[in-house]
Amino acid sequence: MTESKKTETDISKISSMRIIRAIHEFVNLVFDTVKNIRDILSLQKKILAYNVSHNTHLENIQQLEQQLLEAIKSLYQRQECLERASQQQELLSRQHYDQHIIEPMARSFLPIADIIEQARKSYTDIEFIPKDDVMGLFQAIETHFIQYLSNYDIKLFRSRQGSKFNPKYMQPIRMVLTDQQEKDQTVEKSLQPGLRHDDRVLRYESVAIYRFDKQPNNPKILVED
Repeated sequence: MTESKKTETDISKISSMRIIRAIHEFVNLVFDTVKNIRDILSLQKKILAYNVSHNTHLENIQQLEQQLLEAIKSLYQRQECLERASQQQELLSRQHYDQHIIEPMARSFLPIADIIEQARKSYTDIEFIPKDDVMGLFQAIETHFIQYLSNYDIKLFRSRQGSKFNPKYMQPIRMVLTDQQEKDQTVEKSLQPGLRHDDRVLRYESVAIYRFDKQPNNPKILVED
C-alpha cells in the first residue's frame, strides 16, 4: 500500500469513528429527551387527576407542579443540546452516507419521531403552564430532530389533505368512501409520516385515502383496506 493510500484509509477510519461517536451521543440525547417528554406527560396526568378530586391533595399538587416545572426546564436544556448536536453534525464528513450506517440509524429513530408526534397531539393544557409554551418546545425538538436527519439527506414527509395518492411513497391504511368523484384516490388524512433517503423509501407514509362510490348514502363510512 502506498503512503498516500494509507493516509486516505487512516483519514477515512478517523472520520467514520467521529461520525459513529457523534451518532451514538445524539441517540443517547434523543432517548433522554423522550424519557423527559414521557415524564412531563405523566406528571401532567397526575396533576389533572388531583385537580379533579377538588383540590383535596393540595400539597401533592404543589409537589407535582414543581416536578413538572423542573422537567420542562430540563427539556429546554436538552433542546439546546439537540440544537448544538445538529450544528456539529453539519461539520462532519458527508462521505459515509450509505445504507449500512445512515439508513439503519434513520430507521431506529422512527419510533422517536412517532413519540414526539404523539406528545404534541396528547398534551393537555394546564392552567399555570401555557399549552402553547410546551407545544412550542415539542415543535423545536422536532425541528432539531428533522434538521439532524436532513444532514444525511434523510427526510420525514407528510402529505396534505387532497394530495394525489402516490404508491411510490404512500401506503393506504384505510379507505374513506366519498360521493365526490374529484376526491377519488386523494389523501383524506396523513396517519403516520414517511421517511426517505434521497429517493429510497425507508418507511412508507401511512395515509387514509378517498374512494369514489356512486352511492351517495353515508359517504363517510370508513372501510379498512
